Amino acid sequence: WKCVMRGLAPAERATVITALHAYEAALEQAGCQHRNAQPC
Repeated sequence: WKCVMRGLAPAERATVITALHAYEAALEQAGCQHRNAQPC
């Protein structure tokens, strides 16, 4: 990640981080919905 992020401008880095956080939140929400739909 360090090599990839090094070439980005600060605003571009912020965009990548924001997108990763949104992706993580969406995965977590999808996992919760999946767990709620089917009993374990």
